[in-house]
Amino acid sequence: MKLCIYPGTFDPFTNGHLDVLARAAKLFGHVRVAIAIDSTKAPLFTPEQRVQLIQANLRGSDLLIIPSAAHLSNVEQPAAFNKAMLDFLA
Repeated sequence: MKLCIYPGTFDPFTNGHLDVLARAAKLFGHVRVAIAIDSTKAPLFTPEQRVQLIQANLRGSDLLIIPSAAHLSNVEQPAAFNKAMLDFLA
């Protein structure tokens, strides 16, 4: 099975995003969605709200929050970020 990662801010999560996910699932079999946080934008929804919107449309989705990290989690908590990324890609 091929793995695909679909990163984005998804603020808000739209039918267009859902369509891209459906198409990617047909091509790759498994799609992982990574929700990015852009500190330069004023978001419409919090990351948790975006996860809820995605979870309402995708079964099997879950949320991972890296404690004590903001928008540069790979710099602020590199060990936790690396573990989360390896788990995400596994």
